[in-house]
Amino acid sequence: MKQAPKILTASEPDFNLIGVASHENDYRLAWAINSSLNIALAKSDDIVVFHDKYQHDISLSYYTQEFPDQGYLIKLFANRGDNFFLLEEYKNIDFFIKLEGESSANKLTGLMNALKNIDIIMGVYLIDLKKIKKIQRINF
Repeated sequence: MKQAPKILTASEPDFNLIGVASHENDYRLAWAINSSLNIALAKSDDIVVFHDKYQHDISLSYYTQEFPDQGYLIKLFANRGDNFFLLEEYKNIDFFIKLEGESSANKLTGLMNALKNIDIIMGVYLIDLKKIKKIQRINF
C-alpha cells in the first residue's frame, strides 16, 4: 500500500544546515569548496532578508548549485554582515551551507567530512534546526 506524502509543517523544515567557520571572504570560500568537492557553486544575486531585530533589510552573499538528477540543492550564504548576524545565536559561524531536498545521512556526513578537509575552513558544524530562534530568516 502506498504511503501518503509527508506534509511538512513550519516546525519540520525540509533541509539540513551546516555551519562553517572560516575567516576567508565568501568568494574565496566558494572557490575552495568548488575545487575540493569538484562542484560549481555559482554566485547569485545577494539575498535580502528583513531582520526583525534591526527593523530593516540586510543583504547577504549567496552561492548556489542545483543537482536536479540527484534531487537536491546546495546554498552557501554568509551569517555575518556589516554590524549584524543573520542568526545571532551562531556568532562563531561565518557561513551556512543549506542542503535542500533529498539528502541522506551518508550524503550529509560525506559533505561535512569533505568540508573539514579544506584548509581554510576552521570548523564544520551540523546545526540543530530546533535550536534556531528565528528560522524564518533562512527560509529562502
